[in-house]
Amino acid sequence: KNNDNSWEQTDAVVHQIVEFHKTSDVAGGTDKDNAVVVNPGDTIKYYLSFTTVDAVSGVIVTDVVPNGLTYVDGSASSTITLSSVEYDEATRTITFIADDPIDAEIAVFEFAVTVDDMKNGDHRYYENVANAQYNVRETSDETATLISEIVTHQADKKYTVVKDGTPDTYVGVEANADNIMMDDSEWE
Repeated sequence: KNNDNSWEQTDAVVHQIVEFHKTSDVAGGTDKDNAVVVNPGDTIKYYLSFTTVDAVSGVIVTDVVPNGLTYVDGSASSTITLSSVEYDEATRTITFIADDPIDAEIAVFEFAVTVDDMKNGDHRYYENVANAQYNVRETSDETATLISEIVTHQADKKYTVVKDGTPDTYVGVEANADNIMMDDSEWE
């Protein structure tokens, strides 16, 4: 307030409304207890949706591919124009960069992975989250980071045992020489 009881104008505060979500096809769970089962060789497509009601700039979306899954080369795409999209094998990280401002819209980033083959008796749990970073104001280097929901999957090795000419398939267990089913702790 000024001495003459007038108010001094200040810079307007811009409140951005931004959301970031992750989904997949094969649909995933949200934790270890409800992780959705996938099989070696299956393909999982991940979708990362970045929604804003005002223009934002400097958007960088990253996602680390969990061990036991393999990024499908060339599967990365987006509904917006990207400056670059790269997969770093050493860090297992896919990075989408959009230098141009994203106007009020939903931008979807997607990529695919395949479930790796497994050793006998193997069980895998895959937990995956993504990050989105953006400039808080177009004229500022100040950034904000959003973290997506957790998406979970799991895989169990399948075994087929043939006894008397009839095949039976079991998940997560293995047969010994006498075709007696046992869990991994009993297998030698």
